[in-house]
Amino acid sequence: SHGYREIASVISQCRQNKHVEKAFLPSQIEHVDRKKLEEIISAKTRQYAKRQMTWWKGDPRITWLDASAL
Repeated sequence: SHGYREIASVISQCRQNKHVEKAFLPSQIEHVDRKKLEEIISAKTRQYAKRQMTWWKGDPRITWLDASAL
């Protein structure tokens, strides 16, 4: 689910600037900095994973296994 908001934002901005038609085609937003968008999505995914781990570590119902011992 991460990345949809960022991509939707880019599409919305392009439509407002009349860079794309109503039927969105990825080729119509070539001016978008794809690398920057990938970096933002990756960072938000890492942040989400960190929040999950923090949440789970505080839950006494969870039993953590040592994967190296398996």
